[in-house]
Amino acid sequence: MLLGFGSNSKDLGSAYSIRLGGPETVAGQKATRIELIPKSQDVLEHLKRVDLWISDTMGIAVQQKLFEPGGDYLLATYTNIELRLNLPDSAVKLNLPKNVKWEYPQKP
Repeated sequence: MLLGFGSNSKDLGSAYSIRLGGPETVAGQKATRIELIPKSQDVLEHLKRVDLWISDTMGIAVQQKLFEPGGDYLLATYTNIELRLNLPDSAVKLNLPKNVKWEYPQKP
């Protein structure tokens, strides 16, 4: 579905028609609402539109509203969000096969 966390504008633009909804406040946070209409007919049968409220300060979704064909909708509001951008390696534990080779990106 590409919604919410981790999707970039290019990914969203390939799957949805995007329209700017304007500035709003969600859970005390300034945000910008965007409206997404699925391009796929298959998806449109289950999901007519999605509204996303993107935090103006964090750049991630703080609210999502998914509109179903029959008029019902699902609403999710995210609060107390903590971004942890500099996690230590010890914070992520991977259970990898023994033959995995680690490669690190070159620093510019």
